[in-house]
Amino acid sequence: IPELEGDDSSLYYAGLDTAYGNSGDYLVCSIFKAVYTEDGLEQYHLVHQYRKNKNTMNGYVFDLVELFNQFNVWMVSVESNAGGKLFIDELSRVFPNATYHSVVTTRNSKEAMLEGIKLLIERDLLKLPSDTRFCKQTAKEMLAYSKDENGRYSGGKITDDTVMSLAVGVDALLEYGLGRGKQAM
Repeated sequence: IPELEGDDSSLYYAGLDTAYGNSGDYLVCSIFKAVYTEDGLEQYHLVHQYRKNKNTMNGYVFDLVELFNQFNVWMVSVESNAGGKLFIDELSRVFPNATYHSVVTTRNSKEAMLEGIKLLIERDLLKLPSDTRFCKQTAKEMLAYSKDENGRYSGGKITDDTVMSLAVGVDALLEYGLGRGKQAM
């Protein structure tokens, strides 16, 4: 179920695919909520997604800090290629409450991160709501995402920003979640 803000009894993760300026790329931040089943399994529900383009870095940071406060995010996973490191530096300065996880994406790491998404979905540990606007965009991008003739993953003519936001977030979930990170509140 989509959420506009977090609750004090849940653990929230963020997966951030960065963007800059006036390019066609979107900055996408996916918010995941750790939910514990009756069997004690830790599932991750995609409960919110911020998607915006053509903003300044300061504008994005302002919006992200507001979002992180709304959900009391404890883990922020960021694609750190190119200017992503600048986002990590600035976000950790203005929102020091979170733990920051840096993800360098390469051809091989993208493939591994996509396998991580697949693994969590197959094990019923990642839940994506089907009736929301942001999940329709995610489904559209995931269906277009494939390996091209050069062996690179991309969305072709469709942006891959929500897919990468999920992938970067799942990278942190696999490393810090599933009982390995901060315990449930």
